[in-house]
Amino acid sequence: MKTGSLIIVLSIIFCFIAIPAMASVEVGHVNVKPSGDLESGKSNVTADFQLSFISIGGETFPSDESVSLKTELDNPVWTYSIILDGVENPRPPVSKKQLDLSGWELSYENVDESV
Repeated sequence: MKTGSLIIVLSIIFCFIAIPAMASVEVGHVNVKPSGDLESGKSNVTADFQLSFISIGGETFPSDESVSLKTELDNPVWTYSIILDGVENPRPPVSKKQLDLSGWELSYENVDESV
């Protein structure tokens, strides 16, 4: 019984140490135009969505991690902004199939952040 109690106590302590160090990412506001059936090679598609970074323990995203966004669309152009406390910071468009956002670019303390 003592071993079981010790494991429970250590698990609770771990939760108090590990949880504040994590951050959370939510995906919302997904919009794809045109809706319905698309014809490969003939349909122009625009998609937009929002990533919200929820600060846990003061940091919005770990600085040593990254977020990768990938598409199989032909000739994609990623246009994005980092929004900090409601202030939009546009970034240059990226014309690649994969957009990589580094933790260095996404890691902030004590702000409301979204992309």
